[in-house]
Amino acid sequence: MARTRAIRTSSSSNAALAVALLLMTLVGQSYGQLQLGFYIGKCGKNNVEKVIFDIVKQAFDRDNRVVASLLRLQFHDCFVRGCDASVLLDGRGSEKVASGNIGVGPYDLIDACKDSLEQICPGVVSCADIIVIATRVAVFLAGGRWYRVEVGRRDGVISLASEAEANLPASTISVPNAIDVFRRRGLNTQDFVLLLGGGHTVGRIHCSFVMERLYIFQRSRGSDPTMNPTTFSSLSTTCPRSGSNNFVFADQTRGSEFKVDKAFYQAIRQGKGVLPIDQEIARHPRTAGIVRRLSMTGDFTFEFPRAMVKLGRVGVLTGVRPFPINDLPVLGRARASSSSTTTLAIVLLCMTLVGQSYGQLKQNYYAGRCSANVESVIYDIVSKAYQTDKTIVAALLRMQFHDCFVGGCDASILLDGSNAEKNAPSNGSVRGYELIDAIKARLEQLCPGVVSCADIIVVATRVAVALAQGNWYIVETGRKDGYFSSITEAEKNLPPPTISVSNAIRLFGSKGLSANDFVLLLGGGHTVGAIHCSKFLDRLYNYQNTGRADPSMNSATLTSFRQRCPSTGSNNFVYADQTVGSEYRVDNGFYKAISLGKGVLEIDQRIASDVQTKSTVSRLAYSGDFATQFGYAMINLGRVGVLTQGPVRRNCRRNN
Repeated sequence: MARTRAIRTSSSSNAALAVALLLMTLVGQSYGQLQLGFYIGKCGKNNVEKVIFDIVKQAFDRDNRVVASLLRLQFHDCFVRGCDASVLLDGRGSEKVASGNIGVGPYDLIDACKDSLEQICPGVVSCADIIVIATRVAVFLAGGRWYRVEVGRRDGVISLASEAEANLPASTISVPNAIDVFRRRGLNTQDFVLLLGGGHTVGRIHCSFVMERLYIFQRSRGSDPTMNPTTFSSLSTTCPRSGSNNFVFADQTRGSEFKVDKAFYQAIRQGKGVLPIDQEIARHPRTAGIVRRLSMTGDFTFEFPRAMVKLGRVGVLTGVRPFPINDLPVLGRARASSSSTTTLAIVLLCMTLVGQSYGQLKQNYYAGRCSANVESVIYDIVSKAYQTDKTIVAALLRMQFHDCFVGGCDASILLDGSNAEKNAPSNGSVRGYELIDAIKARLEQLCPGVVSCADIIVVATRVAVALAQGNWYIVETGRKDGYFSSITEAEKNLPPPTISVSNAIRLFGSKGLSANDFVLLLGGGHTVGAIHCSKFLDRLYNYQNTGRADPSMNSATLTSFRQRCPSTGSNNFVYADQTVGSEYRVDNGFYKAISLGKGVLEIDQRIASDVQTKSTVSRLAYSGDFATQFGYAMINLGRVGVLTQGPVRRNCRRNN
């Protein structure tokens, strides 16, 4: 500890730092498939981290603003698809062209590190690891603590501006929403405060991000009253009302503008925050205590590195060789139309070149295991079915949900038998079995006993979502098929339409899914398809035994439903999404409808008003978040209770 401290306090300690780096890389502790010293022996006798250190040090000596640039680069990379270097990819629709990534860099520095490493060990060191290691070096050079970084990441192949816009928090985000965004990436409230403060303890902010607080705060004609008067005077001079292309320091502590230290927290406690979120964390009850502690103690020095280590673990890809940065493909969104079979087939072929993994599931699991492109075969069959019956989208979404929630995603819902899941009352309207049979029969002809029924359900559902104008999302494969199927288990695990929001969140939590996943999967499943009158008749005529209709229901919707579903009973259906023109599209129309009191099922309407979910519903209804976020939620659903050892059924309806 003393050695590390001594190194940190010297400005001319290149040799000592090189020794420290060498010592650090001799350690082989691991986190998942990341580990310290991953590149030992993989790059000849070269020390990968020392190579990166030297290049970053040279850049820092020329321009110490590189610290803020690298901190921002890592944050913006890790928050979109995980720490996979997708932010580095070029392309008209790539992440780096998103408005939230304007000014992000330094791309040239990462290129220089990559070029140097490619000369000494080609195709070994990932761009994702270079970002994380370079950022650690920069933090250290700016007076921060030297922390250990785990390496072994692999590079992503997808980079979308739309995903960057959906995932990068705005400077005006509220503290509760920011905490939720961080939580969904495995980061807690303290991590949020540390990473925000650590990123803003260095660097500058353009005047355009400050103008509202200075002159029209919350649409008033004045400034933010929480801003320190001296700070207001200084900022308004640099950023006049008439507009300016100037910048101001994120940390308003004189002498601390380029140091990674706790001064930022001291400044915001005095009302000297620049961005709205900076000032809000000093005042909000969920974060004020953390800010106070960090400003008054030496905790920041130790805790910020821990938060950076956790940030570096977000959504990492491991297990396949890195791509040379110049060879990385850029895949955009495949929004399907009736004539887009060729485009989607090309996307499928591109996707199957990738081997990213999650646990023992992985993309492209069947490459080399089947003479045909498995996902392309499934696409062709589902596409033909969709052309004749668009309701297959809702059917497959429901099938995957009902399968994964009972015993995990193991295709147990497909098994025949008097006591099998498919005979449970909750599964009475599940359909699509014949489509799965057709896919299985074709794949058995091409590669017998290879492709599991569980994977067929997940891949087929993804195809259906894309055909219904949803996002084309990644699917991981490698599941095996379950052999146990029980009515009792289905009834115990499938939520009824009258379940409360709190109980639904708990149920989803028991499957490893968050409250955000719950809102997305419920809405995504109900944005297409139809619901039988019997499922909501009580809401129309005898809500909670009152003899009246549910008062939360839109009056016009109530009239429409009563005509369709008379109190005497009916075998009719109504659309789950009451947005005209959106009934067969996987879009955010459902959330707009329930925000207007047009929910069909009780749980649909409850998520629009419950304090635990209504902000998520509002965001999904009035932003472009749904398409991307629903894809992520479907990936999470596909990971529930998977079997990666065991049999592959030859016939999905019975055990071998």
